[in-house]
Amino acid sequence: MLLTLNGHAMSPERLRDELYGERYVAAATLKAEVSHLRSTLRGALSTRRYDLTEPIASDAAEVLSLLAAGRGEQAVDAYRGPLLPSSDAPGIRMSSEHIEVAVREVVLRSGRPEPVLRYGELHPYDLEVHQRALALLPSGDARRGVALPKRPGRLSGDSSANLSPTTLLHRGLVSAA
Repeated sequence: MLLTLNGHAMSPERLRDELYGERYVAAATLKAEVSHLRSTLRGALSTRRYDLTEPIASDAAEVLSLLAAGRGEQAVDAYRGPLLPSSDAPGIRMSSEHIEVAVREVVLRSGRPEPVLRYGELHPYDLEVHQRALALLPSGDARRGVALPKRPGRLSGDSSANLSPTTLLHRGLVSAA
């Protein structure tokens, strides 16, 4: 994944840092893992300076490419959620955070509710995103119920654990059906 996101060759030292960070890992371990990866990719990985010799597609690389091209809403469509969320590799975590921030910024600037709702489905606890969706949806739109976050009591800084349906209706967060 790091090689698809990086876009250019990586030295063994840099790849080791991106994968393991400060943890001590013997050079032989990295070489063995690279050898396994090269076998998995059927040789599509160069030696010495690690680079992909054939294009390898990934959702994350597509999202970054669309963002770089200024095609934000298409990037939101291509976004499938956090990048390898269980990974503790520093390079993956940094790339994941970069993608999250960039996609979220597009979502929060969007003037259309569709990309905001799509992102909100993947991030049900992101209150600011849900507030944006509610701000974009007309008061009678049935999707307002979908736009409510998992904990509506936290909307707009409200300190109560849960808001009653009457309060939600009064605040315009849901509509009377």
